[in-house]
Amino acid sequence: MPARAAREGRALDRAYERVWFEEESARAGLPVPGSFVPQPPPDALLLMPLAGLPPRAAKTAWTLVLAAAMAAAFFVLRPLVPLPAATLAVVFLLPTASLRNALLYGQPYPLLLVCLCLSLRASLRDRPLRAGLWLAPVLGLKLYGLPLLLALLWRRSWRALAGALAGTLLILALSVAVLGRPVHAAYAREVLPASLTGRVQDPYSTIWQSATSLSYRLFQRESDLNPEPAADSPALARALVVALPAAIVLAAVAGAGPAVPLARAWAIVMVAALAAAPLTSSYHFVLLILPVALLLADPALSWPRRALVVLAFVFATSPLPHYFARFAVGWGDLLAYPRLVAVLAILGVALGRADRRVLLATIPALALGAAAWVRTPAEEPWTRVEAAHGYLLADPQACPGGMSWLALDGDRLVRAGIGRPCPPRVPPPAVDARVARAWSTGDADARDDVIVFVDERGDVREQSGGLERLLLPGPARHPRLRPDGAWVACQRWRGSWDVWAVHRASGRALAVTRDAAGELEPAWDAAGTGVLFASDRRRGLGSTALYRVPFAPD
Repeated sequence: MPARAAREGRALDRAYERVWFEEESARAGLPVPGSFVPQPPPDALLLMPLAGLPPRAAKTAWTLVLAAAMAAAFFVLRPLVPLPAATLAVVFLLPTASLRNALLYGQPYPLLLVCLCLSLRASLRDRPLRAGLWLAPVLGLKLYGLPLLLALLWRRSWRALAGALAGTLLILALSVAVLGRPVHAAYAREVLPASLTGRVQDPYSTIWQSATSLSYRLFQRESDLNPEPAADSPALARALVVALPAAIVLAAVAGAGPAVPLARAWAIVMVAALAAAPLTSSYHFVLLILPVALLLADPALSWPRRALVVLAFVFATSPLPHYFARFAVGWGDLLAYPRLVAVLAILGVALGRADRRVLLATIPALALGAAAWVRTPAEEPWTRVEAAHGYLLADPQACPGGMSWLALDGDRLVRAGIGRPCPPRVPPPAVDARVARAWSTGDADARDDVIVFVDERGDVREQSGGLERLLLPGPARHPRLRPDGAWVACQRWRGSWDVWAVHRASGRALAVTRDAAGELEPAWDAAGTGVLFASDRRRGLGSTALYRVPFAPD
């Protein structure tokens, strides 16, 4: 959707917001809900050449590109590893579920695999600058190349490091030039921090099979998504979310130092990157083909160790790990993440016997975890809307005797609720183009002769009595008039999305919430004595629950 919108000249400043994506999906004739979260903006740049095609034709063309990339990766890697061609072909074909899902969902990992193979070839041929340049697409399109940067730094491969950084900056500059600065700012401000800590969609889902997801599942309760953790300690969960991935990466980088053969070092760091990643689905493990091929071709590994690598590889890239989700209750969560165990087993084989440097490298990870524990913010005392349950609960609306909200019903977004049905929101007649545009994205409201809306700068403005004025500087979204018209509630960015209220007569503005989570899409209750809103507290971007806070400004 973002690639199509950019190609047709529409702004991407709100590409990570649900309402924007819904509007673009409807325009393309795709009614199924979706989201651009957590993809970096250059992912849209990658697809722009196909964005002019009808959706079905674009999907077919992209699938052919990915299949060709898998074939290209095989031919690039073939002369680099001393394995029979048939054996290498089997390695490429073994990850059945990963390959299928990469092609089915159109994920670019076959292309990234080609880039990694080309980078390895350049490194083995002593062309470090070219090797770094081939790493740049991996860094620009996904976050899984970051451990490779640390390894280049640790191995003092300065030219490769310079090539990787220069190539990444070039990709980002091109992306900013084509897609615009606002979408990149939104990604850096809202999406990237959540992606690094696994707070995207459902962070408790065993589908991720990551150390991050396991940490949340063990030690953080969420009444709908994770009602039975082993213990409810958000500070401990936060500490482990930081410490465990950092320990995996730092130990791997230390074990892939200058004294380690280049091919083995690549295998170590690539496996560690996947083991430490917070949000891994099956298609990510297409990238595991390269390190597994390198390990199988390593003469220093015994046959039993190679057999262990093959078994762990087949298991990790198959559908089998997801059958263990039945154990995911309390301490049984430890049994529900077998793919993580399999990938760590491959990493253990690649590292071999851990020396002192590998063990010492985990100390900074412990320090980072302790810092995260100490800095865990307190949670404000909100009241959960108990009648609303599910993965996505958003856009609340209250009326005398009733309340409704947006929810998922299968693959459709519908309005659910309790009590009497609330009337649909209808824009007033004869509004100007700015108000009409704001109304279409939920960023306008009207009562009597008063209209409040968010303009193109993100400020909240008021039209009343034929006059217009600035009501509240932004960035802001979703203004809503209180039933008596005296106050306007909205979401406002101040380090995170918070609920604010502004008094129309005096201009007095105050923060209704100041939580570290995102508080979104506020609405007044029917009496005007409280504010309803959606929040991703203890959830991830794209998955919100409903809350209420009392409002008594005087």
